[in-house]
Amino acid sequence: HAEKRKQKIKKSNRCPYCDGPLGAEPHLDHIFPVERGGDSREANLVYVCSSCNLRKGSMTLAMFLRSEGLDRDEVEYRLLELGKEF
Repeated sequence: HAEKRKQKIKKSNRCPYCDGPLGAEPHLDHIFPVERGGDSREANLVYVCSSCNLRKGSMTLAMFLRSEGLDRDEVEYRLLELGKEF
């Protein structure tokens, strides 16, 4: 069931968070972390580079963007292009 869900997740060749290359082994991230009440719906799952996923951990998207100094508008645009909710 998990593999079937993973195949349905739209993937870009760029990380939607840092806009760097997704890499050979992208990680599936919960945009709103499970530890904070997030779920595993497709709209809350996104492929990101392993570096971003490991640094984000259980932070919310807003917390992660602030901690990394990332442009919120650009990240939100990339996530919307992938059909994500946040």
